[in-house]
Amino acid sequence: MKIIITIFTILISTTANSLTYGSFTCGEILMWERENNPEQIGFVKLFMAGYIYGKNEQKYTNYFDDTDHETIFYLVVNECNKDPQLTIEGAAYKIWIKEVAK
Repeated sequence: MKIIITIFTILISTTANSLTYGSFTCGEILMWERENNPEQIGFVKLFMAGYIYGKNEQKYTNYFDDTDHETIFYLVVNECNKDPQLTIEGAAYKIWIKEVAK
């Protein structure tokens, strides 16, 4: 029984740590872009897809419907170049506000 509880605890703690997408810093994102790290770039794209989907559902809108994931990733890179102290969540918010303001 102790073994099952130990394994379950390890699995829960490992899973919880993998869901901290909002803590990616712009410094990390810029490094991954320079290194052409496909796995981490994929996480950034995944986060942005979820962020945009959630905002569209929340606001009953359809912003970025015709925008591909590569373009959205480079919008993040652009925001990160402007302010490297942002997190991915901060960059996503700035991108969203600019799009809504158009």
